Formats: sequence, C-alpha cells, structure tokens
Amino acid sequence: MGSVLFTPFDPARATEAEYRAGYDLLMANHAAEWSEIQPPTSFESYTARLRVMGEGAEPEISLEENTHLATVEVIVHPDRRREGIGTEFLKVMLAEARAAGRSSVLGPFVRYGHAGESWTSRLGFKPGPSSLLQQLDLASVDRSLWQVPTPAGYHLVAWSGPAPEDIVAAYARARQAMKDSVTDGLSWEAPDWTPERVRMEEEHVLAESAEQHAVVAVHDTSGEVVAVTLMYIRKSQPAKGFQMDTAVVREHRGHGLGRVVKAAMLRRLAIERPELEAIATQTADAVNMARINREVGYRDLFSQAYVEARISDIEAAMVRNAQRG
Repeated sequence: MGSVLFTPFDPARATEAEYRAGYDLLMANHAAEWSEIQPPTSFESYTARLRVMGEGAEPEISLEENTHLATVEVIVHPDRRREGIGTEFLKVMLAEARAAGRSSVLGPFVRYGHAGESWTSRLGFKPGPSSLLQQLDLASVDRSLWQVPTPAGYHLVAWSGPAPEDIVAAYARARQAMKDSVTDGLSWEAPDWTPERVRMEEEHVLAESAEQHAVVAVHDTSGEVVAVTLMYIRKSQPAKGFQMDTAVVREHRGHGLGRVVKAAMLRRLAIERPELEAIATQTADAVNMARINREVGYRDLFSQAYVEARISDIEAAMVRNAQRG
C-alpha cells in the first residue's frame, strides 16, 4: 500500500474542492457497483446530506436506543482496492467509535457476491437478515395493480410534509409497529416513535432538501392510525423516489392494509409527481412485504444485508489476518 493520509472531514468547514473530491469517489464507486441499478446521486444531494449528517445523527439511526453502536461505511476507489486501504481506514474509524463510547459497529448494506461481502466476513462482521432491493418502474408498470379498495371499517388519510397536528400522536403510535421488523443477528433496536421524534425526522427531511409523503389507514371505530407507508423524494432527484417504512399494527393485520396504503401512495404520486420515473425500496426477504411490493408492481433486483461486529472482534480479526500475511 502506498502512502495514504487519513484526515477528518468537517461538513461545516469543508471546501468546494473537498466536497468535489468526495463526490468523485462516490461516483467512481457507483459506476463500479450500482450503475445498472440506479441513477447517480447529484452533487447537490450529496452535499446536502453530508451537511445534515454534520449536524447530528441521521433520522433513521436511533441513538437513544442504540448507544452501543457506531455506524460505519468504507468506500475505496475501485482502482485502489485490495491494497489494504479499506482496512487501515476502518482502524481509524474504530478508534473514533471507541472514543465515543461505542462497543459495536453496524455497517451499511453489503451486496451478496460483491467485494464488500468477503471483506467484511474476513474482518469478523456477521450479516443480519437478508434484505431484498426492489424497484418499480413508472413507465412500464401495470397501474391497474394500484386499484386496491379500502376494506370496510377503515379510511385513508394522506399528506405531504409535516404530519397534521390532529393525527401526529396516532401516527407515531402506528409507527411503533416497525419494531416487529426482523432484525435477527443484529443488536440494532428500532426507534421508539413519539410525536417529538416524528417532528425531528421531519426537520431532517427538510434540511436535506427533500420531501416526505405519507398515507395512513385509520380505523373508523377507534380513530387510531393502524397502517402507515412513507415515500421520500430528494428535490435534487425528482425522478427517483424511495419507499420507506410501511407498517401495519399487529391487531389489524390480515385485512390487506399494507397493500392498500402502498397502492394509494402510488396513485397519489402518479398525479402529484408525474416526473417520477422509478421508486426503490428494500425489505426483509422473509416477510410478506416483499410479496406485497410485487403485487403493486415492484420487481426484485438483488439481496443484501446489514453487517455488525463488536469492535474487539474486528480488531482480533485484523491481528489474525496480519499474522497470516
């Protein structure tokens, strides 16, 4: 490995040239790993996201429930892989994580059959549940799949931006159903949703120059929100949507409400966001949501998984790997 200098990156003080260098690295990785799957991130979206991360944790990472975890992502230029740069970079980040009081590391999605899978395995990371990446192509999808009636006893409510004040508490309670998601093999715990946490997430979305759309099913008798689906669209990438959380409260499962809210979301966006070309989503392979996504027009792309390891186990694996040469 040639001489490599690792220096901190401060989003608040970074120069245009530093942002551009990071973006160029991201695009080189995209060309090597993702170009056949999704369009590249725009420079504007990349910088906006980094600036938000510099202000605190991203909304999908719950620090209150996961104070033992550090989230780490290592990207090495395709032309410089297999030189030990990624491992040396990880050592630097492990030291930072330990100094911050973290004992374990959660990596991003690792795509099966690609370089990250073998690298993380050699370093002692263990995969969590397999997650399926799916995509819906607006130009070719059969939109009749979206004509899904709402079952008797329920009605739908939809909004863009902040949740209406009169529904935010019930909406937060319904999002607690995400705690039923399969996380076997990972110590990560889903957030405890409260109205305050909902508002915090909404602030992050706004800071990222993005918009969030919601469709919920409300139980007529109780007035409770019992199913939720969310869509995220970056303003710098109006042609690409990201299907985020979809959850149905346990007591109201079996009525097809997951499919109902997803279909309603697609009907709504087809009218309000005609510039949308594709929507990506990911869900556990082993749950019904992947099937429901297919029923409204998503196609399967590939499977991947989060990876996790204790810092001490990673360091021990690094020692063993060095001894083996």
